[in-house]
Amino acid sequence: MQNRHRGARFEPKRICLQPKNEGDIKGGAVGWFRGVAIAIGLVVALSSVAAAQGVTYKVSGIQTAVAENSSQFAGVGSSNDRDVASWAADIERIDLTEITGGVFHLKGVLRELIGVFTGGTITALPGGTCRMEKFVVTGVLTLDDDEFDSGSFDVILTHYGIRVGGQCVLYFATVQGTVTFTNQQS
Repeated sequence: MQNRHRGARFEPKRICLQPKNEGDIKGGAVGWFRGVAIAIGLVVALSSVAAAQGVTYKVSGIQTAVAENSSQFAGVGSSNDRDVASWAADIERIDLTEITGGVFHLKGVLRELIGVFTGGTITALPGGTCRMEKFVVTGVLTLDDDEFDSGSFDVILTHYGIRVGGQCVLYFATVQGTVTFTNQQS
């Protein structure tokens, strides 16, 4: 079979929409910019609505003090709306089972929130040993804030220990999880 196109250059066909007149080009650019401006406005508006309904911070930290019926924690966090913050919690509890009160304080670049623990639970995860045991800590928060009125503190508490003279001695504890703030009234 003979190649009939030998030596011929192949050039792809270009399809361009030609404006009917000069005003169409200008109108197209203005229309495009107007569409982008509307899209940005919608994103900002929807972000404001989402922020008013709730914000979640990923938090991590350490236990800074422990007493018979209370534990204190401090750490850092970052939110889904790009805030960064430091936080502290002073949790009143019955043993390692029930949260009975306490205070939570978050100070970020975008907001500062202070909440009171109104309840919650502490549940041991199976498989714990003296060396490492984990607990699910779920606390209910009430806030007196214009933006948010309630929250939840949901972390994994990890105790690290060592056996000394037949006794398990706790020497360090960490927390990692989320704190979510919502507005139930909106």
